[in-house]
Amino acid sequence: VIALDMLKSVLLFWIGTVIVVATGLASNPDIWLGGILLPWCAVVMCAIGHCYSIYLKGQGGKAVSCYLGAAAFTSWLNFIVCVIVFFPMFLPKKVMSISTIVTGAFVTLTHWVVAILIRFVPASIGFFSIASWSFGGFPVSFFFNFIYFFFTCFYIP
Repeated sequence: VIALDMLKSVLLFWIGTVIVVATGLASNPDIWLGGILLPWCAVVMCAIGHCYSIYLKGQGGKAVSCYLGAAAFTSWLNFIVCVIVFFPMFLPKKVMSISTIVTGAFVTLTHWVVAILIRFVPASIGFFSIASWSFGGFPVSFFFNFIYFFFTCFYIP
């Protein structure tokens, strides 16, 4: 179930990214910050729909699975952080809540560091442009920017 919860936010992110790149929004910085905002807004809407499901009469799950899915499957760097932090905490005691909270905090911290490095150390853009699952196929700003920096602050479990 958690994998499906993660998958729905990942699909929305990638569909939004493909729409932005295919329609040329990425080349127009005046519209939705060059299209960067659209995929992340789709992930936020997915999380809101997950928490307040119309099928469950307003009672849904926690948004942490949507957040970790979007974080882990947009960047292999975040995926590695998720695996390294989540499984050693979860496997011994099988406590999902604390494992996801700590993993979410570590992923958020990692993304803050990456966003700050990209902003203030221009030489790091070369490495981080291939740190996404698109391996540089999409602009680095889709995966590591201050928009995501904001959304991770919003999403902290």
